[in-house]
Amino acid sequence: MYKKILAVALSATMALGLVGCGSTTSGTVKTDLGSIKLAEYKGLTAYEDDIKVTDSELQQTIDQDLSSHKTTEKIKKGSVKKDSSVVFNYTGKIESKGKKVAFDGGSATDQVADMSAKTVGGSKMIDGFVDALKGHKVGDTFTSKITCSPSDTTEQIVCVNSNSKVISTNMIASGNGTYNLTVNGIAIGNATITIKNSSSTVYAQISVNVGLHISRGWSDAGAVSSGWKQLGDVINNTACSTIKSIKGSANIGANSMWSDRYFGLRIMALDTSGNWVEIWSRYSGTFTWNFGKDRYYSADISLTPNKVYYSFALQFMYSTNVDSGGAKYSNFSIDIGT
Repeated sequence: MYKKILAVALSATMALGLVGCGSTTSGTVKTDLGSIKLAEYKGLTAYEDDIKVTDSELQQTIDQDLSSHKTTEKIKKGSVKKDSSVVFNYTGKIESKGKKVAFDGGSATDQVADMSAKTVGGSKMIDGFVDALKGHKVGDTFTSKITCSPSDTTEQIVCVNSNSKVISTNMIASGNGTYNLTVNGIAIGNATITIKNSSSTVYAQISVNVGLHISRGWSDAGAVSSGWKQLGDVINNTACSTIKSIKGSANIGANSMWSDRYFGLRIMALDTSGNWVEIWSRYSGTFTWNFGKDRYYSADISLTPNKVYYSFALQFMYSTNVDSGGAKYSNFSIDIGT
């Protein structure tokens, strides 16, 4: 509509402007630059624009513009109202068997609640969480009990496991909004369990760290050759997790030795390049022979690799052959953490 009306208006203005500069005859305008023939503009049809703006669309645009230009005033006194924005800290606890227990992911600081939208940081929370702030004054510290009793007919509670290589989960509803969650460790590593409803409202997040305790032992009264021997099978890191710590102890011994020798203990690891590397080792001093006397060596293990190793091997050694007769033995006891 606007372009067509504008074209007519400009044509009329041009005609009037040019008339002032020269003489006219019927249907033409004479100017210093020549004559211009006027087009017939009487009776032209003007069309109404098809685009319409409703009152609700106009109000929505106004609200968006106001929202994008709004300012926030930080106040030191007053109470939380239905249209307030609130900065707060919280610690969540689950009541189980009469005890209140804090859980991983249940605490946060400097969170911003929009009271009108009932969100925290733009996300929905458990029903009643945001409303619990209403009416409290700036600086208040308080406790609010929120009961989560989802209806079996309105929403479904689901358990999401972030790393199925490390743990397996099984959650079963037992009625009255109660669920039993079973977690089984599969391999060393870390995982997060998220409990949420079908609307993606998060009720709880649980961090799970699966470590591994290894206890290996060997003994023999027969003859033992010199060199490195392995205690049992290799230990596999099937989830390819980053190994943060290896702690424990190891020992080796022999009695009724007929010759001088020293003992050795070590841990070998298979790195991401496919190479076996020594990550820990200890050696005794040389023991002089003494038939019937026990020779014993032990060492503590404390490692913080912070690397991915695919496998581990626990090994011991005698520097020379050990004859039969008398006990020969070695033991490892370690905890692998991620």
